[in-house]
Amino acid sequence: MSVHDDAIRILRFLEEKGIVMGYGMKNSEIISGTGLITEAHDKAENFLLQGKYIEGGGGGPDAERWLTNYGVSYLEQIMSQRLPISINAEMILDYIIKSTSRPLQAVKRSDIQTALKLSDDQYDKATQNLLDFDLAEKGGGGASIGESSNDTYHSEGSLRATKSGRQALQKGFRDPQTSIQASQVFNINAPSNIQAVANAINSQIEQQIEQTISENDPEALKEMVSELLTGLVDIVRQDLNLKDQAEYTEAAATLQDEIQKNNPETEILQKWIARLAFLDHAFSVGEKAIALSGKVLPSILMLTKLITALLKG
Repeated sequence: MSVHDDAIRILRFLEEKGIVMGYGMKNSEIISGTGLITEAHDKAENFLLQGKYIEGGGGGPDAERWLTNYGVSYLEQIMSQRLPISINAEMILDYIIKSTSRPLQAVKRSDIQTALKLSDDQYDKATQNLLDFDLAEKGGGGASIGESSNDTYHSEGSLRATKSGRQALQKGFRDPQTSIQASQVFNINAPSNIQAVANAINSQIEQQIEQTISENDPEALKEMVSELLTGLVDIVRQDLNLKDQAEYTEAAATLQDEIQKNNPETEILQKWIARLAFLDHAFSVGEKAIALSGKVLPSILMLTKLITALLKG
């Protein structure tokens, strides 16, 4: 699954648990509850923080995160375009496909429950969800996985993904029957007084950048790059459809990851800067690409100046 799909899983998990402002949850609990590996979680977390879908202080497994109002609204829009299956059903299908080497290979019930920490009730409901949508099928079995205190048994059985299930995972569980609401974009024209305020803010930021560059502090430079990237996402948020919003945020997060490396690769930096500047064809903005490029240009120039200083240092 993509970084964006992993991010949606985190949002769904936090919403299901009611983790909003005032009810933070540790990253370690989020990793455990979503079944994501640490690396996948960290990339998705960075994506969500950049887009302001979640908030929280610090970093690492003990850092707490919670949903923002924007994150809740964004999730509602995304879920209106996805198959109506539970997060546990998505996690089971994801696990089956990733843990098997052959398309028709089945995975034992006990292995799935152990890996995803699902109770019998959670597993049964999620499996039925997958069966109802023809995303998985039973793969046989017959052994038992234990005996409860009231002498009842749970059939071991096994589960395998169908062709529809594999396609659903590849497409991020998007519902093909749902109209693409995300195809709508907003008018990017802004009143002149708003533009004047933006110019004043840009002038102030430029002064801060020059000061930071003169101090030659790599960590301060990286922090300012991060702030600029967050600002870029905010600048174009209302001008992009949902899919492009997600991909633009992911591009900013990827550039941020590259900047954090000890030896960032110039070609990779150039690629993502070009994408953020709408100088390639990654986004479905059509003729608005030129206008959007002009809109982000001041920030892109400042970003380039900061990155150049970092590379020289």
